[in-house]
Amino acid sequence: MKKHIFLFFLAISSLATIGQVDKESVLYKAIKEKDSLLFNLGFNNCDIKQFENLVSENFEFYHDQAGITNSKAEFIYGIKNGICKLSYKPKRLLAENKMEVYPLEQNGVLYAAIQTGIHNFYAVENNKSEYLTSIAKFTHVWILENGDFKLTKGLSYDHKDFEKPFEKNLLFTDKNETERWLKQKHIPALGIGFIKEGKIKQISVFGHLQPNKPAPLNTIWNVASMTKPITALVALKLINAGKLDLDEPVYKYYTDPDIASDINTKKLTARIILSHQTGFPN
Repeated sequence: MKKHIFLFFLAISSLATIGQVDKESVLYKAIKEKDSLLFNLGFNNCDIKQFENLVSENFEFYHDQAGITNSKAEFIYGIKNGICKLSYKPKRLLAENKMEVYPLEQNGVLYAAIQTGIHNFYAVENNKSEYLTSIAKFTHVWILENGDFKLTKGLSYDHKDFEKPFEKNLLFTDKNETERWLKQKHIPALGIGFIKEGKIKQISVFGHLQPNKPAPLNTIWNVASMTKPITALVALKLINAGKLDLDEPVYKYYTDPDIASDINTKKLTARIILSHQTGFPN
């Protein structure tokens, strides 16, 4: 097997000196047809017969996350009992205009072809839009056996995984979906109070205060700068009601002890304060 691996990577390393074939060539079209049978029919529909027909008995597969698969039987077993039993239907699309094909010849006679490209993998769920799960580069070696191309070596690498999109209509109502969102955003916990027409419509708490300690409904939150929009709204309502003037000095109503000795306090108005132009440090 070590000899096979050495020869395989030797062939890969020689791509720089071998020109890829034209996309209109017979070889390119033949390999693209094999790719379509392997993935569009086989992978995307869990049609095991395609793998049995297209994969060589001397198959080896190298995956940058799942490791090495040493045989055709092991590879097909993984498809049957892994990919075909996912909770969603997997779908692979070949990235547009990314596929390249390089001929391998011996004494001027074609004996194999190297295919490179980019996979886009999607998940298809019932009554939902399909979504991207990962992108990866791949290299395949197709060898001629009895005049027909068979997949004998495969590499799948440089995987980039993507999070499942959130069901927006479930966010902040469904516990599992909301806490999955919190985890992705690195937010430990979240509390929501929803008031409509003066009535409380929702009080919800999601997440954890500490590992394995869910945040209780009566969690006391540090509201911090959330007081700013509330203060601004109250001030504007008072101004609208004629109980406060936007340009009237506010010292007549209240002076913070921290700035009481500053002569500029008598110049502060609601307009200056609400527009963050007091000049005082936080």
